[in-house]
Amino acid sequence: MVKIDMSLMLFTHYLFGYVGTTICSIGLVLALCSVYIFTRRQMRSVVSTYLAALSISDSCLLLFGLVFAINSSIPPNRQSESFYSSRLHKYLFPYVYACIIWFQFTSVWVIIGFAIDRWFAIKWPMLHYTYSSKRACYIVVTIYCLGFVYSLPRFFEYKTEVRREELTVFDNYTEYFDHIVITNKLQSSSIYQYTVHLILYSLFQSILPLLMLSYFNVELIRSVHASSHFLQHCTPLYVKNTRLTRETNTMRYREGVITRSVICLIGLFTICQVPASILHYIYMFYRNHKWLYICYDISNFLILFNSTVR
Repeated sequence: MVKIDMSLMLFTHYLFGYVGTTICSIGLVLALCSVYIFTRRQMRSVVSTYLAALSISDSCLLLFGLVFAINSSIPPNRQSESFYSSRLHKYLFPYVYACIIWFQFTSVWVIIGFAIDRWFAIKWPMLHYTYSSKRACYIVVTIYCLGFVYSLPRFFEYKTEVRREELTVFDNYTEYFDHIVITNKLQSSSIYQYTVHLILYSLFQSILPLLMLSYFNVELIRSVHASSHFLQHCTPLYVKNTRLTRETNTMRYREGVITRSVICLIGLFTICQVPASILHYIYMFYRNHKWLYICYDISNFLILFNSTVR
């Protein structure tokens, strides 16, 4: 176990304690507003279903991230004096950590589901019109259930326990005191580390999702370009200003706006997720170097920043 010096603790204190708390607070308010907007009866559609699911994931992710940020806002030399940092946070940590992994998974795969929906709407538009928001709800619920199964091992990764230490004050007098520590019993297991933190992480949070989103993003960009070309050049040549033409152009314009939004969403996710994934792999293989704790902090910060900006 590497001893973390004060400079690294201060880095976490300023990054998460000040910047992280501000970002999580602002992002949580905005995400809750999005949940309210997209869950109204007037907004009931396939698009609003995915956006509501993404907003719920981001809200939960930022809420649990705020638990870590508040703890980091307490100066390192005063954390033992704070009830929240010394006791409450240590009891919450194993469950909050697992829930963050859960909602990271759901955020990633809801975005993938949204991208597939847009791709499906482009390839088979008439068939997509029969696609109801109820079916989208089933997909979202399935993603949430699979996310819970994926995060289940993380609930057992950390454990909070009370340790009794012996303090000899005088030769004939010994005093005992209890303190709460967070232990990771599975950190020494190479099987667990490679299975959960490498293979499953790569398949469900990092490499596979990024490859899928890259493919669908290219397809969506091509479709937007083709649609814009059609509206600018083809329509005036073949049809005049009829009602059917106006309705077709309006429909294409709306689909284009939604598709552009998904492209921006995927781009933002990629910008934040790629560095976070790289830092995660670096920290996993070289975690015994004390300065790589900074990689771990920056990786987590990028995930929270991504949820806030969305």
